[in-house]
Amino acid sequence: MIEEPMDTKRIYEQLLAAKHTSAYKLEKNAGLGNKTITSAMKRNTGISMETAIKINAVYPDVNIQWLRTGEGKMLIEKSDKDGGSLTGLNSQIDFVRQVPFEDFMEARVLIREARAGYLSAHGDEQYVNDKLPSMLVPREFEKGNYLVIETVGNSMDDGTHRAICDGDKLLAKEVQDIHWTDNLPIHRYLYIISTRFEAPVVKQITEIDEKKRMIVCHSWNREFEDYPVFFEDIDKLFVVKKVVERQITL
Repeated sequence: MIEEPMDTKRIYEQLLAAKHTSAYKLEKNAGLGNKTITSAMKRNTGISMETAIKINAVYPDVNIQWLRTGEGKMLIEKSDKDGGSLTGLNSQIDFVRQVPFEDFMEARVLIREARAGYLSAHGDEQYVNDKLPSMLVPREFEKGNYLVIETVGNSMDDGTHRAICDGDKLLAKEVQDIHWTDNLPIHRYLYIISTRFEAPVVKQITEIDEKKRMIVCHSWNREFEDYPVFFEDIDKLFVVKKVVERQITL
């Protein structure tokens, strides 16, 4: 007897049962749109590669091919996945410590008082580990080096609901230098740039010029002008994941 391939509903039902989670929680953790999973289960629409990759980022042991086709094993053995990573980023060492709370992790915080020390250390990991305080933040399931950075100044405060204000704390993930020009999604995210001359600042990157080997940094506050930063001067580049603490001002 030939076994019929699983439909989308059965794939999601098995996944959710195996991971002891709900469609809502998985959508939230994977950064999927509201009712992405429930609608796919109801309509029996296929699972796109983009959705499969996002789910795999939450559960690295889940087989992408199984998610898309129902073929093969649901879970990949550890030995099968040690050979590579979808993101190519380093594992979370030192920057982040797992804690006994399912939805949280402990991350180092670059407070404003430590900016000068961070600059003089050129973002040295040992300085981060030894000198910076830490705080609990919502858990990120994608592997990488995470750092909470306290913003200084009002260059990203445009007076709207999206404003990043002085004192806000942002959870950011380091982008390895090999990915700086590799389809960096500059139209979707804000970035934090640390250079040899300036402590980390949050900016929108509006242009990447590979020939001139530079990026163009843009502030939301119109009082600040755009300016270029050359690759050779960048010490660290972070992508902003979320605001984890916002200042309230009157």
